[in-house]
Amino acid sequence: MSSSYKILVATSCALLVACGSEESAPTASTTAPEPAAETVSAASESAPGVAAGPELGTFGIDLSHQDPSVRPGDDFFRYTNGKWLDTFELPASRSNYGSFTVLSDRSDQRVRTIINDLSSMEPAAGSVEQKISDYYLSYMDVETLNELGISPLQQGLSALNEIDTREELIAGFGRAQIDNTASVFGFYVGADRSDPDRHQLNLSIGGLGLPDRDYYLEDTEEFLSVREEYVAHITRILDFANIEDSADKAQAILALETQVAEHTWPRSQRRNRDLTYNPMSYEDFKAEYPGLDWDGYFAAAGIADLTDLNVFYPSAMSPIIDLVNTLPVDDWRSYMTYRFIVDSANVLSEELDQEAFHFYSTVLNGVPEQRERWERGVMRVGSLAGLGEALGQVYVERHFPESAKQQMEELVENLRAALRQSIEQNDWMGEATKAEAYRKLESFRPKIAYPDKWKDFSSLEMRREDLFGNVQRLREFNYADEVSRLGEPTDRDEWGMTPQTVNAYYNSSFNEIVFPAGILQPPSSIQPLIWL
Repeated sequence: MSSSYKILVATSCALLVACGSEESAPTASTTAPEPAAETVSAASESAPGVAAGPELGTFGIDLSHQDPSVRPGDDFFRYTNGKWLDTFELPASRSNYGSFTVLSDRSDQRVRTIINDLSSMEPAAGSVEQKISDYYLSYMDVETLNELGISPLQQGLSALNEIDTREELIAGFGRAQIDNTASVFGFYVGADRSDPDRHQLNLSIGGLGLPDRDYYLEDTEEFLSVREEYVAHITRILDFANIEDSADKAQAILALETQVAEHTWPRSQRRNRDLTYNPMSYEDFKAEYPGLDWDGYFAAAGIADLTDLNVFYPSAMSPIIDLVNTLPVDDWRSYMTYRFIVDSANVLSEELDQEAFHFYSTVLNGVPEQRERWERGVMRVGSLAGLGEALGQVYVERHFPESAKQQMEELVENLRAALRQSIEQNDWMGEATKAEAYRKLESFRPKIAYPDKWKDFSSLEMRREDLFGNVQRLREFNYADEVSRLGEPTDRDEWGMTPQTVNAYYNSSFNEIVFPAGILQPPSSIQPLIWL
């Protein structure tokens, strides 16, 4: 094998290893349906094509951050990065910084330009351009948000205040994803691990307000301090809504979550794929866990005719059901109310937003300042759960030419050929094993830069002066899309990231790896290979 071929294989494999699996944490799927009837057009000139020369250094690698006073054999990391480590100042709005941060910032700036261009066009009502523009502008209208205060939540707070019975509580849990409240039970619809051609509902235990069970159960100085801050924070959040006895309710919420944490699986077990795959029929599920009205729960969630599901944490189910049936309904209502307010804070007044940021970013992660509002707006509008795919259409028009996608696809096919050659030359694999390896290699599917079909947002309404309503309508849009998948075959053309995302992932269910356009640019190690 030639030296250049070895470099190609080694570099590509390194990126594959670096990519995280989409199944590392259960999250709701927000995949694309059939192609949209509407398309998004670029509002300004197309981006220039491929750069004529390397962006970093003289040959694609930046050596300016090295510390030559350190011997590479003694400390190669310090030798490579020492000058940067000594001189770089971490921005007050960041908890970490690296090459991916540089790429993300660049991608955010590009998306900001796209949004500003679309906004300047005065786009037609109902167009994707109008939806992108109005969603972003509604987020940037801080004056209106401050005037509204907590008033957008009043209808939801009133609904929560009417929960008096266990039946009403269970129905509230079922609607938690739609209403943006909280529940100790959570679910998402994804590919069945044993049959990736079908969708399956996955039921889990969760609902903790702190990052992990240890924050509740360990009595270290750090965790004791966090719990004290947490109670003070909950009190302040409830005070925003003029909720009586806020301090007592805050203590009750901590006590409730602590009891949930006692039955929450440790992280090592939650990451075990074998332990978290427990499929059963819906009838067997109800017989196994009879202490809760599951028909009422799923009916409130808008799910009918459920035939089977996967239970992530089976040993935790019965103890959590006991908590639902024994802890006071008042405590559960306070728990849901706090989460409704705090999880909505980032689309409300600055005062509320800052309180949520102070605890979840400053106290928990040591980040003293929020990112600029335009950055947060870009992240919100451009996320996969936002209007990210619509923005992605313009992004690739401007910043990722079709020729680049074709070259990347050719690179991956070269890698496939190299791996096949490696298997052929293997003397420790039997013929049956080689045949299975060939089969998996041929079934491997790369997805490069952007989807071949785009999400249809034609039914979604966005209004310039209604940020909270925009967020709620978008949440309902995504939720309806997700639950509609039950009983339907999976779509292997769907993407779990937007084109402008600076990341990549491997989906083991489909044996595919996804490289969005955002990561295929310097200083990512893969980008220089595209232009070879």
